[in-house]
Amino acid sequence: MSIGNTEFVRTAMSKELIFTMGLSVVASFISDFLQPLANITFYILVFGIALSILFLSLYLIKKGIRKKVSKYLMASITIMVISGFLYSAQDESNSDKGILAANFPAIGNLQKDLGMLEKDIAEIKESTLRTEQLVESIAEDSKENIKQTKELNETIKDSNEEIVNKLDEINDSFQQISKLGGIITDPKRPEEFYNNARVYEDRGDYLNARRMYNQYFTFKLNYIDPHLRYQTFLKVQEGRAGAREVYNSLFINDNRVIIEYLKIVLYNSPTRTQLLKDFIEKNNEFAPAYYELSKDYSPSRTGQESLSNRKLELENLEKFVKLNNEGKFIRYFLDKSMASDWIKYAEERISILNSGLNEVKETYFNDGSISMRTNYRNGIREGEELVYAGKSDSINVFNGLIVDHFSQGREVSIKVRDLSWYEGNNILIKRNFYIQGELQRSIDITYYISGETFRILSSAPASDEIIKSLQDKLNIEKWQLKIEKENLLESKINDCDSYSNRDDYECMGVSGFGSDWAIERIEKNIKNLEEEISNAKEINGAYKFFYKNGNIEDEGVNENGEKKSYAFYSKEGILEEKGNIKNYFSILGTDYRFLDGPYERYHKDGQLMVKGTFKEGELMAPYKIFYENGEVFLEKNNKKEYIKFNNEGEIVLKVLPIECEKETKYSRASNSRGIEEGVYQCFKLINISKSEENIEKNISIRPFLSNVHGNCLKPTYVCEGTSPNLFKNFFD
Repeated sequence: MSIGNTEFVRTAMSKELIFTMGLSVVASFISDFLQPLANITFYILVFGIALSILFLSLYLIKKGIRKKVSKYLMASITIMVISGFLYSAQDESNSDKGILAANFPAIGNLQKDLGMLEKDIAEIKESTLRTEQLVESIAEDSKENIKQTKELNETIKDSNEEIVNKLDEINDSFQQISKLGGIITDPKRPEEFYNNARVYEDRGDYLNARRMYNQYFTFKLNYIDPHLRYQTFLKVQEGRAGAREVYNSLFINDNRVIIEYLKIVLYNSPTRTQLLKDFIEKNNEFAPAYYELSKDYSPSRTGQESLSNRKLELENLEKFVKLNNEGKFIRYFLDKSMASDWIKYAEERISILNSGLNEVKETYFNDGSISMRTNYRNGIREGEELVYAGKSDSINVFNGLIVDHFSQGREVSIKVRDLSWYEGNNILIKRNFYIQGELQRSIDITYYISGETFRILSSAPASDEIIKSLQDKLNIEKWQLKIEKENLLESKINDCDSYSNRDDYECMGVSGFGSDWAIERIEKNIKNLEEEISNAKEINGAYKFFYKNGNIEDEGVNENGEKKSYAFYSKEGILEEKGNIKNYFSILGTDYRFLDGPYERYHKDGQLMVKGTFKEGELMAPYKIFYENGEVFLEKNNKKEYIKFNNEGEIVLKVLPIECEKETKYSRASNSRGIEEGVYQCFKLINISKSEENIEKNISIRPFLSNVHGNCLKPTYVCEGTSPNLFKNFFD
C-alpha cells in the first residue's frame, strides 16, 4: 500500500471526518424530506457528483493537500451515494413526497402538518395507475379547458379554411413557446399543455408529465408526435402490453384514423407489421404508416439484411417521401423538428438502399494485392465471391499422385511465396456463392505441389442434424479418452506392458490399452472434431479430382459429407465406371456403402462392360455383362438363372437356383442396423463341355460375404472395395 493511500485511510478514520460524513448523511435525508417543495434530491445528487469529481481531481493532482481534501472527498462521495440511491428509488408512488415519507407514515404526517403536502400520496398513486379515473379527475378539474375545447371544435366545424388557420395558429404558438422553455403556469391551450408535458418529462417528473399529456389529449388534435413521446415513457413504465391497455382505456370511443395507427405501433413485430399492412390498405395516404412499416423491414429491427426486406423497405420509404412531397406528412406533426428527422432518415436510407446495385467490390492485402472480389446487389452479397491466398499465407497442397483411383501421397502446408510456381499473383483458394446475403455453398480448391489443380470440393453451412452427429462423435471420443487415461494409470500401477506380462492376472483387461499413442490419437480426433464443429460446415455438392495432366480422375456429388454419386475416368479421359451410392450411418462412422441406382462400367478401351441398376448392392435382373469384343460374358434372366459364355458366344456354365435340403440361417451384428439375419442360398452349377459330359455340382452361398472369403455374389463396396469387379471371385 502506498503512503498516499495510508494517509487517506487515516483521514477516513478521523473523528473530524466521521462528523463531516454524518452531516452529509443528514443533508441527503433532509433533501428527501423537502421533496414536496421541489426535486431537491436530484439537485443534491448533481451537487454531490460535481464535488466528488472536484475533490478527486485535487486529491490526485495536489499531493500536498491530500490530507485536507480526503475528508471532503469522502463526504461528497457519501452525499452522491445516498442521494443517488434515494433518487433512483423514486417512482410515481413516492416522487411527490420522498422515499422516507412514503415508507414511514410519521414523516408523511409531519410533512402534512407543515403544509408541504396537499394530497395523500396513496390518492395520487391510485389516480395515476388507473387511467380512467385520472381522465375523469382531469375533466372535473379542467372545466375551462373543456369549454375551450368545445369552442375549438365548433370553430373547426365551420370551414376547412378555419381548420387550417386554427391548427396553424396552434403550431406557431407551440414553436414560440418551445423557444422560451420552462413551465407555463395556468395552461389553457393545447400547445401549452404539450409544452408543460415535455418540460416535466425532460425533468423526470413523469407524474405531472402524464397529467399534462392527458389534458392535451382532450383537445383531440391529429398530431402524432405528442402521442409518440407519451408512448415512449409509457412503454418504459408500463411495458408494451400496459401501454396498449392505457390507450384502449383512454381512447375507448375514439375512432379517428390517427388513434387506430397509434394503437398499432404499440404491438411487437410480426403482429405490428401485418396490422400496418392492413391499415395501409384502408388508409393508403397516411404517410406515417409507410415510414413505420419500412422500419419493420430494416436491419435495425430485423437484425439482418435480405434482398426481399431491402426491396420492401425501399418501396415503403419511397411511398413515404412521395406523400411528404405532396404535403400529406408534415401536417401530422406539432414538433416540426421530429418530422424533419423522419424525412432526413428516409432520404438517407433510400440513398443507401439504391447504392451497390450489381456492384463488384475488391479488398486487398497490405501489399496491395487482391484478397477478395465480391459481387453485391442492392448493397448485399449476391452471386459469386472469390477468395485468394496472399504470398504470406500458408495453404495445403497435395504432394503425390493418383494411381488406380487412390491418392498416393499426402497434403502438406506451405507458404505461398515458397511455391515454385508462384509468380506474384495471389492464388484462388475458395469460391463462395450467396443468395440474398446468405452463404449457400463454398468451393474449396486444392493444388498439387507443382501447381496443377488437384481437387475442388463443395461445402455448405452444416445442418442441425450434422452438428448433432458431430457432437455425438465428440462425446464418444472424450469418453474413450477418459477410459484410455484410466487404463494407462492402472497399467503403470501394476507395472504392465503389452507383451511380457500381458497374461498376468493383475494386468488382464489392462494390457494393450492405455498406451500413449492411443491417447495421442484420440486427442487428435477430439481436436479435429472441435474444429469441424466450430467451422460448422458439411461437405455437400459437386466435387472433382484431377490427374496431373489436367484430366478429371473422379467427379460426382457429396451428400452429408459422404459420396452420393461418382464417375471414374482413366488418365486418358475415358469413362471407366459411374454409379450411385447408398450410405448407412452410425455415430461410430459409416457402416455400409452400397451401390444403389443406375450403374455403368466400361472396359479400358471404352467398350461397355455392364449397364444396369443396383438395389442396395445387388445388380437387379435382367442384365448382361460383356467382353471387350462386345460378346456377352454373363447373363442373368428373370428366373434368377446365371448363364456364362465364352468370348465366342458359347455357353460354358449355368448356375441355377434350387431349394436347399434344409434352411440354414446366418446372422451378424451391424452397427447401423442392429442384428441382420439371412439364409444360405443353394445353386446347381452345370459346366458345359463339347467333348465331355456336363459336370454338375451343388453349392451353397451364405449371405453378407466379403471378398476376404473369396466368394461375393453381391458386387458391393463391402465386397470389392471402391471399384467392384463384378462376380470375379465367384466365377473365375
